[in-house]
Amino acid sequence: MDPFSEFATTKSIVIDQKSDPLESCCKMCGCCCVDMTNIYNIVLPQGVRMQAKEHSGKFSRCCCNPNHELQLGLKTFDGNHLGEKEILQIFKPFKCCCPAVCPCCRKEITVSKTMPEHEVIGFVQQPWCAGIFTPKLAIFEKEGATEQLGEIVGPCCCIAGCCSSDFEVNDNKGQKIATIKRQGASKNGIKRALLTDADKYNIDF
Repeated sequence: MDPFSEFATTKSIVIDQKSDPLESCCKMCGCCCVDMTNIYNIVLPQGVRMQAKEHSGKFSRCCCNPNHELQLGLKTFDGNHLGEKEILQIFKPFKCCCPAVCPCCRKEITVSKTMPEHEVIGFVQQPWCAGIFTPKLAIFEKEGATEQLGEIVGPCCCIAGCCSSDFEVNDNKGQKIATIKRQGASKNGIKRALLTDADKYNIDF
């Protein structure tokens, strides 16, 4: 059975990052750079269907966040238990924190499915200067492709975790095909916004 078949007809997805109690305690003590292992639940209208877990070193997460190298591995739920094998991997290489002008500074991710075999299915990269005042991400089929499939456009202003923000996903003709809403303190609660960096996103197609 195709693990992504349920996504073909759904109109909305919720991505909810789990809060870490130890991370909250560190932030209360003023250690805001501490970043524990990130885990995200992917929720469809039918309920939780997947979970993504970050694979990266603790040192790099604490000292190089958010520029560190990381890989997210997605697993499906078999009843109430996670499956043994990852079905999707998202890889982000380390990039310098300087402005997105040189290739070594332009953030990027590679998306690959692992079943039935490993295959790259998407590549996302910051354009030159990353959209300047309006954050942008260019979507390609794979790294090195010349034809851009679409673009993700962020808001002009967003203040940390306190405010919500909308990101539009447009096709290569500029038509909106999805909206990604990052929920702020008004939806997640002041406690969660101040004590953790756990985000929650709604994706509407």
